[in-house]
Amino acid sequence: MRTTTGDGYPDNHLVVDIPDIIRVFVSDKAEADFTVDLAFRGDNNDFKVTGPNADFEVKFKQDPVVGTGASASLAGDTLTVTINSGQTTASSVISAIGGIGGYSAANLSGNDGTGKVAKIT
Repeated sequence: MRTTTGDGYPDNHLVVDIPDIIRVFVSDKAEADFTVDLAFRGDNNDFKVTGPNADFEVKFKQDPVVGTGASASLAGDTLTVTINSGQTTASSVISAIGGIGGYSAANLSGNDGTGKVAKIT
């Protein structure tokens, strides 16, 4: 008789769930050219963030209060973007980042910003 722990997998199976393999290999830290390219699963939601130096990092925070919008804040070298995962559009994120002095964002080639951004945990 096989038993499970409630997750649908037998107790003796090792299961690794990687929600978005791109996040495993692509850093959210700026490169030497002061930019970071952010790619998400789905269409029309990939964008580039440009900052004042090569030492900044972009973090995403989930908060359903923002609805389909986004907000951005800066603490030290960390740019935190608050989104409603799966509801916020890339265009909303780009606009929020543009409101932070010294930072800008733009769609990557082939993207129009209409796609939804989902936080990867």
